[in-house]
Amino acid sequence: MCRLSESERWRIIAYLECGRTAAWVADRMGVNIKTVRLWKGRHEQTGGVGVVRSKGRPPAMNVRARKRATDLLVTQECGGARYVAQELLAEKLTDHLVSAATVIRGAKRQSAEDGEPLTCQRGRPRKQLTAANKAQRLAFCLRERRRDWRRVMITDRVRFYHRYPGARVRPSRWVTRKRQGNAVAYRPNKPSCLNVYAGITRYGVTKLHIVTGTTRHTSDYKNLKGEPASNITKAEYTHVVARTLLPEGRRIFSGQGLSSWVLQQDGDPCHRAAKPQVDAWNTTRPGPVELLEGWPGNSPDLSPIENVWGWVDAKVAAMGCKTLDEYKTAVTETFLNIPRSMLRNLFDSIPRRLNLVIQRGGDKCGY
Repeated sequence: MCRLSESERWRIIAYLECGRTAAWVADRMGVNIKTVRLWKGRHEQTGGVGVVRSKGRPPAMNVRARKRATDLLVTQECGGARYVAQELLAEKLTDHLVSAATVIRGAKRQSAEDGEPLTCQRGRPRKQLTAANKAQRLAFCLRERRRDWRRVMITDRVRFYHRYPGARVRPSRWVTRKRQGNAVAYRPNKPSCLNVYAGITRYGVTKLHIVTGTTRHTSDYKNLKGEPASNITKAEYTHVVARTLLPEGRRIFSGQGLSSWVLQQDGDPCHRAAKPQVDAWNTTRPGPVELLEGWPGNSPDLSPIENVWGWVDAKVAAMGCKTLDEYKTAVTETFLNIPRSMLRNLFDSIPRRLNLVIQRGGDKCGY
C-alpha cells in the first residue's frame, strides 16, 4: 500500500466526487490505481479515510485453553507440554495440535495475568567444568585439531526413554511462584527405555547394539559383585566392539575405499576393554584401526553424536508410540535413516568445535 498522508487521501476522494475516473486520479496523484480504489472503498464503508489497524492472527490458545494448560502442567496429569497439547486438542480447547512451545508460552502468559507467574523447577544442575577439566579439553583440542575426521567413527551409548502421557523423563516440575518454597523437582519415574550403543561416521551409521539396561532385555552379564548386571559391563562392551563397532566400521569405510580408520570413544571405564579387541582385530585384517584415546571428560559439546541422539529422540517422541516394541522399531528406523547431509554437516563442524574450545581456553564451545 502506498504511504499517503491524510490530506492526500482526501484529495483522492475529492477528485472522485468531482467525477474523475480512478485511472485519471491515479495518474494525477502518482499512485497505483489499486490505491485509489482502496481509499474509495474505505470512504464508502466508513465515511472517512482513516487507517484500519489489523487485529493480527488469532491466538492459537484462548484464555480457557491457557488456564487448562496451566492446570495440567502444574498437576502433571498428562506429563510434559507435548502431552498437554494433545489433551487440549482432545478436549476441543484448541482447533489443532499446538506445539509444546505454544503450550508453555500460553500457560506462562495466563499465569502472569492471573498474578501467579509460572516457573519451571529443574533437578540436578549441569556439571560445571573445573580448571583441570578445561586444561584437559584444551590439550586435547590442540593435539587433535589437524586430524582428518572423515576417517573417524564417533561412538556413544544412550538411553532412549519411551514417552507417554504421565511419563516423567527429566527431573523438572512446573510450579506457580507462590508454591516454589514447598515444591521440588520430581525425580523421573523411570519409564521404559532402550539402552543402546552405536557409531556415526561422515558416510553413514552403524546398526544399534542393544545392551543391558533396556527394559525387558535379558542379560547373562554379571557385575563385579557377581550379581546380574543392571547396566553395561566391560565384558558386554567387548562384545559391542567385536560384534558391532568394528565390523560396521569396516563395512562403512571400505565402501568409501578406506582401509584404515579411527574408533572414538569417551572416558567411560568400561571402554578400557576396547584396546585388546582392536589389537586382536588389527592382527588378522589389513588396514589398521586406530583407537582415539584421551577423550576429555564432560565434553558432550565436542561429540556430534550427541546432536544425533537429540534429533532421534525428538523425532520419535513426536510419533507418539503406544507400546515399547513400537517405540524400539521407531528408534531403530529413525536412527538408520538419518539424512546423510546431516552427518556431513556434523562432521564438518568438529574442527570448528575444537577451534572454539581453544579460543575459549578450554571452556564449552556452545554446540
